[in-house]
Amino acid sequence: MEIYCDNYVKYIYNEENFLLEEYWYAESESMYEEELRDIMLMLVNFFYEKKTKLFFSDMRNFLFVIDPDLQVWVDEVVSSVANKSITKIARTMSSDFISQMSLEQFFEEEHYSKIIKNKFFDNKEDAMNWLLE
Repeated sequence: MEIYCDNYVKYIYNEENFLLEEYWYAESESMYEEELRDIMLMLVNFFYEKKTKLFFSDMRNFLFVIDPDLQVWVDEVVSSVANKSITKIARTMSSDFISQMSLEQFFEEEHYSKIIKNKFFDNKEDAMNWLLE
């Protein structure tokens, strides 16, 4: 069931599997930092409200470049809830080199990798198969 959609991102929740799916749009390139912050706060709320266990993020069209200060903020806010409920995260990555580098740098932080099973994929099918195994 679709639970949110705007110009930048769409969220779908699968209640049967406690799976939250996130789909970024190319329009994210023109997003402001404050808009990303608002989306991340909403994501945290979805994790909490839906008791999400599995998270799939299609970031192939995520074109916003996350600067180091914003990475720290997102880390503090998102990990505080994710670490309490999420067991597995699967992501498909952006083809845009600069945004991909900032995303990989962010998601390779040690505490995310140790607490949550976290894996990158180049297609949704493989990502979903891994999540649901």
